[in-house]
Amino acid sequence: MIIHSRRALFPGLARQFFESLLALKREIWLTSTGQIDFYDDPDLIADAVAQVALFFRGDCLGLRSELDLLAGDQARGLRRADQAVRHAEARKR
Repeated sequence: MIIHSRRALFPGLARQFFESLLALKREIWLTSTGQIDFYDDPDLIADAVAQVALFFRGDCLGLRSELDLLAGDQARGLRRADQAVRHAEARKR
C-alpha cells in the first residue's frame, strides 16, 4: 500500500515503486501542500490511518467489503486516529 500526495516528495518514484509491487496493493493519493503535512497535519494523518485500516481489514483479510467498512468502521477508525494524534501531541509537551 502506498499513501502519497502529488505535492509530497518524489511522486513519480512512489508511482513507479507501486507499479513494481507484485502482491495485493492499493494506491491512495491524498491532497497535501507538501511532504511535511504527512507528519504535522492531524486531518491528513487521520485520513491516512483510516485508509490503512480499510486496506488491512478489508483487502488483506477479506472479512468484509470496503463498503461495509466505510459504513461503520471508518468513523470509529477516524476517532481512534484522532485520539492517537492527540495522545502523541500530549507526549510532546
